[in-house]
Amino acid sequence: MVLEEFVKRSRRQMEEMGHSITESKAVIKELLFQQFGWNSTQQIMNSREELNDPDFQLLTIQIGKVLKGIPTQYVTGKAAFFGMGLKVNSSVLIPRPETEELVQLISDRTSPKRILDIGTGSGAIALALKKLFREAEIIGIDLSSDALKVAKENAIEQVLEVEFLQMDMTKLDELKKLGSFDLVISNPPYIPIEEKESLSHEVIENEPHMALFSPVNDPIYYYKFIGTSAKFLLKRGGWLALELHPPRSKEVQLFLVDSGLDAYIEMDLAGRERFIIGQKRI
Repeated sequence: MVLEEFVKRSRRQMEEMGHSITESKAVIKELLFQQFGWNSTQQIMNSREELNDPDFQLLTIQIGKVLKGIPTQYVTGKAAFFGMGLKVNSSVLIPRPETEELVQLISDRTSPKRILDIGTGSGAIALALKKLFREAEIIGIDLSSDALKVAKENAIEQVLEVEFLQMDMTKLDELKKLGSFDLVISNPPYIPIEEKESLSHEVIENEPHMALFSPVNDPIYYYKFIGTSAKFLLKRGGWLALELHPPRSKEVQLFLVDSGLDAYIEMDLAGRERFIIGQKRI
C-alpha cells in the first residue's frame, strides 16, 4: 500500500471511532516518526512511496492498538520529554508537558549539587535535571521495581548518570539514610480516587493506578510525607518543587508552610495552580 493511502485509511478509521482530525493527524505523524524518523516534510516527500510488507503490517497493528484506546506512547514504547525520547510502558506514567514546566521552573531558581526525585517512574524528571546540571548527584526513588527497570534503561539510553533506588516515600527512617539535598522534586500520585470517572478511558485502562491516585480518605496523603521529610532531606536554603492537583494547591501550600518552608503556588501555561515551589528557611 502507498503511504498516502495508508494515512488516509488510518485517519478515517480513527475519526470514525471519535478521534478529532487534529488528534488523528498527530497520532499518525508520531507513528511514522517512530518507525522511520521522518519529520513532517519528509512524510510529505515520501507520501507516494510503497510501504514494504513488514512496515505495513507493523503500522497496521499499531493503528489497531490506538483504535482500542491504547495511548500512542505505549504503542510505540516512546514518549518525548525535555528533548529526550524516553522508553515507557504500562509500568510508568506517560510524562506530561506540565512536568516539563516544573523542571524549567525550578531550574530557573537554583543550581543544585545534590537532587532527590521522589516517585521517579520513567526517570523523566531526574534525567531532565541531569541534562541541565551535569555535575549534580541525582537520586531517583520509586516503590515499583518495574518502573525502576524502565528508569535505568532510560538512563543508559540517554547516557546520563542517575542512581535509581527502590524505596517507599512513606518510610521516613529509610529516607533519612539518603542524607541531605539542595533540591527535592516530585510529581506524586495526586488524583483523588473519587475523580477516577472524570479521566479518559485511555488513562484509566492503561496507566498505573498506583502512580495516579491518592488514598480515598486523604487527597494530600503523599504531600504530607514529602513535606515532613523535607525537614531533614533539605539543606538550609534547599528547594522543594512539586506538581500537584490544582483544587488542592492551597491545602498543600499550608501544610508545607507549617513544615518550615516558604512555599509559593505557581501556575502552569494553562493558568492552573499546578506547582508548588518551596524553600527551606535559613
